[in-house]
Amino acid sequence: MRRFSRRVVVGVAAAALVLLWGAAAYATTPRTVGLEAQWATDKLDGRVVGVTLLSGDHTALDLVTGKRITLGSASGGTPYAGNGILVIVREARVDAATLDATSRWSWEAPIGSRVTPLASRSGSTVLGVCPGSGNPTTCTAIGLDSKGKEAWRIQASAPVEAPRSGQLPAVLASPVPGGGVLVTDPVTGRQTLQPGKVAATAPDGTVLITVEQGGKCVLSRFTDADPASTQVLDQCPADPVASDVRATSTRHTTPLNPLRWGRPTTVLGVELASGKELGQVAGAGRLQPLLVTRDAVVVRTDDEIVRYAIPRA
Repeated sequence: MRRFSRRVVVGVAAAALVLLWGAAAYATTPRTVGLEAQWATDKLDGRVVGVTLLSGDHTALDLVTGKRITLGSASGGTPYAGNGILVIVREARVDAATLDATSRWSWEAPIGSRVTPLASRSGSTVLGVCPGSGNPTTCTAIGLDSKGKEAWRIQASAPVEAPRSGQLPAVLASPVPGGGVLVTDPVTGRQTLQPGKVAATAPDGTVLITVEQGGKCVLSRFTDADPASTQVLDQCPADPVASDVRATSTRHTTPLNPLRWGRPTTVLGVELASGKELGQVAGAGRLQPLLVTRDAVVVRTDDEIVRYAIPRA
């Protein structure tokens, strides 16, 4: 009877130890907190252009909606993306598709022409068409609608240059000799002359124009030919599209966790520039932030891509 009692006591003690061990492991293992998953999709390698992830096989993933499209038939060429559209340019030929797969079109300029995508908004795209030889300033800006049909054309006001990053802005903003910026709406072709200079293009395609007036900085945001909003600042910011949210990845080891046996856990902390913590994402492998905004963070893991919403305080 005494021997049985000792076994019972030892068993109870062992069980209690396991429970304590498990509780300690649970308490010390980092977990995803403060953020809400909005969508997840299969992993895709590539580079981020604005709010679009571009892969080498001409696949584009919208980091806002989670929708993707592949233009497999458009082999070769140079990809561009912006405002929900993927554009592939090969010499004088253009292939395009919206990321929600509602529109797909092709367009060709005269043989020998040089074609450059310049802007896109609401399914419409602006192309710069220049002669293959001769004066590079004698170019034409052509607006195509959501079906790839010509909607308007005007003489280009400045030498045509492709967006260096591959991101298509929401408007065509061309510097004017003598000062100012000529803003062209891709949908209608309507133009307005704005004072100042182009400061930056936001990830969502919004074009920011700044001008110094009366010792202040006037910053205007454009998604069509007219300012969508205007701010008066004490001075013009060095990086007007910098996010006030940052994401930092760290590695943690949890040796108390019997399920992981000391395997590291990656934690991606999301916080304001002021240091205020907004939440974190935890996982066993790689956690790479692809897009960080005030509203959400998009993370690429070893297996998938997940968008997490950041709750407003």
